[in-house]
Amino acid sequence: MRFLTVFIVVLVFYGCEGQVDSSLDENDAVEAIDDKNILTEVITRTYSAKVVNDEPAIDTLQQIQSVTSDSEGKEIENTFYNLDMSISWLDLYIHDENGNKIGSDYYDKGKDNTIYYTYDIDSKGRRTFYQAYDKKTDALLFNGATMYNESGTKKRDGYVDEKGEFICTFEYQLDENGKELGYLYIDNLSGEKYPSSYKYVDYNDDDEWIKRYVVSDGKVQSIEMREFVKIETD
Repeated sequence: MRFLTVFIVVLVFYGCEGQVDSSLDENDAVEAIDDKNILTEVITRTYSAKVVNDEPAIDTLQQIQSVTSDSEGKEIENTFYNLDMSISWLDLYIHDENGNKIGSDYYDKGKDNTIYYTYDIDSKGRRTFYQAYDKKTDALLFNGATMYNESGTKKRDGYVDEKGEFICTFEYQLDENGKELGYLYIDNLSGEKYPSSYKYVDYNDDDEWIKRYVVSDGKVQSIEMREFVKIETD
């Protein structure tokens, strides 16, 4: 059985080292998945957009990503695919006794565990900080951080620099239920900001979105389609 898989963006690299042990090996990961009989893989395909009869339409496939959850809704893994559906890389999540994600193991091509992550979480179980370590040497490779406003309707992603300052690279707008409304990409080299918003256009019978537009500069720049796949485990 193949491994099942925030998009973790490599934000900054520097040469610090730490002696931290990975908390989940490959055999433990397989056992954790096999405990559940039915998994759900939500596959998101991102396409460039074109205009057909004055309406946005799917053009070229650009990216394939999926998130797999167990029967209780706990996210198990995050997978990025190549366009031929072979695995580019995946993160297999590690959870505490309360089901909160506290780390992950990164597998190149779905096979080679080259990096592992540790997470700091807040009182609501949300990841607020992560560290990435080399699997073989435990050397610290890079870090990332997330900040929220009091209402939880704004999330800021970035990293902490060598001076201990938070550098924001993405800012997400959420509604009161946590649904994403749009985001702002910040180019910290040029200072330019690039806003985008989501327009949800189709839902399934469970009221989960299956199609949305990504809009920037007043135009639909890309179209995201979601597929829900049920997986039976042995």
